[in-house]
Amino acid sequence: MIAALLSALVLVPSLSVSGKTLQWTPAGSGSYRVQEQIDGTRTGSARVDGTSYTPEAQPGHTVSYRIRTVPNGEWSNTVTIAFPASKKGKHGEEPPKEEEEAPKEEKERPKKEHHEEEPPAEEPPAEEPPAEEPPPFEEEEELPEEPPLEEPAGSFFVGLNAGYWGSSEPGDLKKLGTVVRLDTPPKLTPWEAVGLKVIADEAGPYSKEGVSGLDHHAYVEKVVNFVKANPHVYAVEVLNEPGGSWFWGGSSESGANRESYARLLIEVHDALVANFHSARPLELASWDGGHDSSNAWGEAWSKNATALADVDGVTSHPYGGTGSRSSAILGNRRLVESAHTASKKPVYITEVGFPTKGPTGDSLQYSEIEQAWAIFQFALWARTTGYVAGVTFYGYRDGTEGGGYGVETHAGAKKLAFTAMQDIKESLPCLICQ
Repeated sequence: MIAALLSALVLVPSLSVSGKTLQWTPAGSGSYRVQEQIDGTRTGSARVDGTSYTPEAQPGHTVSYRIRTVPNGEWSNTVTIAFPASKKGKHGEEPPKEEEEAPKEEKERPKKEHHEEEPPAEEPPAEEPPAEEPPPFEEEEELPEEPPLEEPAGSFFVGLNAGYWGSSEPGDLKKLGTVVRLDTPPKLTPWEAVGLKVIADEAGPYSKEGVSGLDHHAYVEKVVNFVKANPHVYAVEVLNEPGGSWFWGGSSESGANRESYARLLIEVHDALVANFHSARPLELASWDGGHDSSNAWGEAWSKNATALADVDGVTSHPYGGTGSRSSAILGNRRLVESAHTASKKPVYITEVGFPTKGPTGDSLQYSEIEQAWAIFQFALWARTTGYVAGVTFYGYRDGTEGGGYGVETHAGAKKLAFTAMQDIKESLPCLICQ
């Protein structure tokens, strides 16, 4: 008891290294923020309960670390760990790498510009850098401390759009949220095994004739069979962006297609209730049709009162657009507000993102720090509305090299937004959003 009281009085821990493990003296309440830096650039942080931590290896780099007590203690001394480069085989060749088994190959489908995802290509090993003293940590201004929000379990969630990036993906996603949105997913075991809930985006099949060109009976049967195979699926999203001409053809927003979507929602609802009763997953319906500046789609199909009553929530994809930078970086919050006002339903933001490459059809290009700030601020806003059930940001990894919507690069390097999402999950202030 006395030892615990004494450690609580200590404000600054003393940091040291044993092998590749960080160790420090007790301080504060026992929770700590570990921050890392490579070549003068902050690359991530983690929250740790305890007095030791083994960081992820960074082959070929000398990484600097410092820690502080949570929520807002002073930083400790800085220590370094030199990670060796990947080992070479005989004759200087890289030994063969084991390929990660993906849960399932991603299906080919038409894509908007920002939806390009391909499995990451292998990269050559990093070269051994010259041994140098790492630069000191940059001084950073602290954000005003925000107390963690006490919320009932399940009242608000954050997560990502992801899928099919290999066996390390589910564990990565679990560090950042509690829900993942998957496009036409297979068996959900890899994600559910780590404790993630899954929104199944039953996206299509797409038809250039619009929703009226879809075989409703076959679609409903596919959804029922999927839920039978995955009885713990959290939610089923009925079609992806069904009002978007990029997937559903030039007449996608016709009256016939809007009415067809309303009928499909009723048919899916009736089948889920008949087969699964109270154990059925949530049924989510597109309100904006995939548009980032209009809710005409939802306002039209919801004239069918039965369809609106049958769904458990409506989805929105409020990308910020390519107009004024000061408003674009906030996302189109007005779109979300009007969706709730008109539908009187919980809003599930199943896509929104801020790309580090662009501009794209729906977004400006942002720096890494702007991306991190935008994601963090959008999540804070959504959580305080009381009607947004959750946000699955787009997305996990960049679709190609050179930047994109991901919180990781195409090759898997973590961007600043990765750390921002960790802070969101833990209800901490975003220290890298500056």
